[in-house]
Amino acid sequence: MIQVTLISSEQIKANSVILENVDDKTIRICTLKAQNYYLRSKIGELLLEDLYKAVIDYNDNNTPIPLEYETLINDYLQLAIVEYTVSLCIDTLAFKYSNQGVEKIGDEKSTPADLDEIKYNKQQPFKSAEFYSQRAIRFIKNNKEDYPLYFECEDNFIKPANKGYNSGLYLDK
Repeated sequence: MIQVTLISSEQIKANSVILENVDDKTIRICTLKAQNYYLRSKIGELLLEDLYKAVIDYNDNNTPIPLEYETLINDYLQLAIVEYTVSLCIDTLAFKYSNQGVEKIGDEKSTPADLDEIKYNKQQPFKSAEFYSQRAIRFIKNNKEDYPLYFECEDNFIKPANKGYNSGLYLDK
């Protein structure tokens, strides 16, 4: 599995509530998880892997990223990745993991959030990410000729979702 982010830590910080003093390593780990947990199931493994290869070619050989991929990444996927990353970072930023165990992070001037507040704060960016994922899927479906890998899928790959947003409501047809 390719390990490349489609957005930098600096872009995540600039476009989210994550502060500048948050370690880039933490953001990178959460961004990779966001891409692999959520984006892979939204746009499918074949398209995501092809996007990764285009970004790697650009980084390694200065090969231009195809315009249709650049548009998809910059105008659609990065919006979802930012919000998924924020949602995943909340746990990491709320707790410190050490050989002593799991500890709440806090100091004299701050009060650590309780579990209900953490759960609530995770839901808001996740809902936004789902909305942006739906927009990306709609864009891909409206531009079928530019993204044929979304519509092709082999049995041993993760298939793309038909919709990117689940409201949590079941409406019987």
